[in-house]
Order: sequence, then C-alpha cells, then structure tokens
Amino acid sequence: MSWDDMVKASAESHGVDFERALVWDVFSNLFLDTYFDEDVLERYATSVAESPFSYRELGHILFQEVHPVCFGNLLSVAGEWAGFHPDWLVPRCCEQMRRHSYKASGDSAELSKMAKLTALTFKDGAQFLERVQRIRDVAHQ
Repeated sequence: MSWDDMVKASAESHGVDFERALVWDVFSNLFLDTYFDEDVLERYATSVAESPFSYRELGHILFQEVHPVCFGNLLSVAGEWAGFHPDWLVPRCCEQMRRHSYKASGDSAELSKMAKLTALTFKDGAQFLERVQRIRDVAHQ
C-alpha cells in the first residue's frame, strides 16, 4: 500500500476529506527532525498549492490543525525524522479541526497573527505559505 493510499484509508476511516488529509501530511513534514533541500520544499509547496484550500484556510490548517499536533517533535532531542504515520496523524488533526473549525474572516491580519504566535517553536510556517502563494500566483499568470 502506498503512502497516499494509507492517508486515504485513514481519512476515510475518520470521515475527513482526503485532500485535507493530504495537506495535513505535507504540512506535518515541516515538523520532522530533518533538513529539506529547496527541491523537496518546492515539491511540498507545489502539492499544497494544488489543493482546493484558500491561502487563509491553508494558514488555518497549518497553524491550528497541524502545528498543535506536531510541534512537539521540533522540541524533542530525538524527534521523528521519517514521517508521521497517517494512522497517528489524521485522528489528531481531526480533533484539532473539530476544536478549531475554519471560519473565513475579514481580518486580513489573522494569518500573520497565527504565524507570530507560533514563531518561537515554528518559524518556517509563514515562509512556506508564502512559497505556496508564489507558486499559485505563477500558475495563474
């Protein structure tokens, strides 16, 4: 069974949309105890850019659904480096999604506020989302 098949099976078993679970999976990689070169980050960003979620909703997913689940790995001396198994990741992100459901707001600074709140433990989130937006901008030119 491929990794995407495992993500899909876990998403189905928890009643969550497969595309959201794929975004959780990609975002969770940002919390691994490993270094990613530019090619890998670009591939991850392209995958997220192709998702149906708005820039603001992607920020919400990253900072409200994935960050609370995965940020502890960045603080661990011997953190996970190979990937968070979908059977572990998906139910935890589902719980965060239920606790912090996304509501589109008129507050254009909302994403910036979330990025600042998490900056001490996760400084690369906002930069990654900017990369996603650049990919979308180029695709729509």
